Amino acid sequence: MQNNKLKIDCLQTGMLQTNCYCLFRTGPDGSMHKAVIDPGDDIRVILSSLSKLEGNLDYILLTHAHFDHLLALSALKASFPQALVCIGEEEPYSVETIVSIAKNALGPTFYSTPLSDPSFSVPPADMLMKDGQEIFGMKVIHTPGHTKGSLCFLDEEDKVLFSGDTMFCGSHGRTDLGGDMDDMKSSLMELLALDPETTVLCGHDGPTTIGEEKGRYEF
Repeated sequence: MQNNKLKIDCLQTGMLQTNCYCLFRTGPDGSMHKAVIDPGDDIRVILSSLSKLEGNLDYILLTHAHFDHLLALSALKASFPQALVCIGEEEPYSVETIVSIAKNALGPTFYSTPLSDPSFSVPPADMLMKDGQEIFGMKVIHTPGHTKGSLCFLDEEDKVLFSGDTMFCGSHGRTDLGGDMDDMKSSLMELLALDPETTVLCGHDGPTTIGEEKGRYEF
């Protein structure tokens, strides 16, 4: 797809206030194309955002498979069956793994969430993404650390990085839920080498820039 300027709607969703991003691009024929990154929850809010502009939802992109980034995934796929569910090729993606991690992360709170329902499910992945490939005008970057198969998405033209739970403003994602700290350090060093003017749109909390994050990490 021709890399026309990206329009972004950031939505805070779910009990952990996960950032879900609705993306909009105009194709070379003038038609509108859409993608969603990390449909964390609150499907009505996501659908309302997508309805602001006409066009197809082409992709549902997951930075990783933690529960707080995909609780609206099944409902979103049901609303847009043609949209491709895409996740990293090295990311564990199964109901059993998602539920197990949620139990460890949430403790007793787990039993008041949709994850405790035996009918909880996720649609199968339609595409396993690889490091370096392009999707929706963005470069896929494999950034293990938070999870084994975590991904970031870089729009080099508009200088925007969707960092998932790899890089936060002044911090980084935890590594005790299927991750590794040595991998996290390597991934952060790779991201810090990007253009310092790149805006970083994180999986939680507010945005930052690569320039602002330089010097905040001591490895």
